[in-house]
Amino acid sequence: MTCGMVVYENGRPCKRFYRKFAIKTVHEQNDYACMCEAVERRFKRYLEGEDEGFSTLPDLILLDGGKGHVATVTPVVRALGINVPIYGLVKDSKHRTRAATASDHEISLTSYRRAFALVTAIQDEVHRYAITFTKARHKKNSFALGLTSVKGIGEKKAQKLMTEYKTRAALEAATEYELAKTAGVSAATAAELYKYIHGED
Repeated sequence: MTCGMVVYENGRPCKRFYRKFAIKTVHEQNDYACMCEAVERRFKRYLEGEDEGFSTLPDLILLDGGKGHVATVTPVVRALGINVPIYGLVKDSKHRTRAATASDHEISLTSYRRAFALVTAIQDEVHRYAITFTKARHKKNSFALGLTSVKGIGEKKAQKLMTEYKTRAALEAATEYELAKTAGVSAATAAELYKYIHGED
């Protein structure tokens, strides 16, 4: 499971500050828990001060979720000593965003065209960003699983290879010796692995 974070300044996207979160502590589908983990990690990184993308507090936290998400995420943020306003989004019967909601009040967006257009753009952008990340992870995981078809390469060794080389292109650039050393396998297994990676029979 994954979460995406986009950043806007003065109504414009700041893509260098976008961040992706591969969820680590939630092992079943739970949108609330996933969002809590992502938001908590974001603000812990702010407190640590080691990442430029997290070095500034936002003026507003806008969650891609409703009042329930606000109620769940707010205590996590406040526990870290962060007092930034937090709003979720309320949708109408046709699943169109109609308002921004805090824990105790709503602000209509349909009456303010520019605000509505901006919030809609932010929603579309975070959806695009998160989906792109999810697809990339699935593709990487599928390739890693394919490595296990090579005799002598189990799931742990396949994941070790993908952790070391990060991308398929980097893996393809590795020599048989490097593959053997990284995966901890014999030269014969590394040779078969090399053939598989390069699509050789």
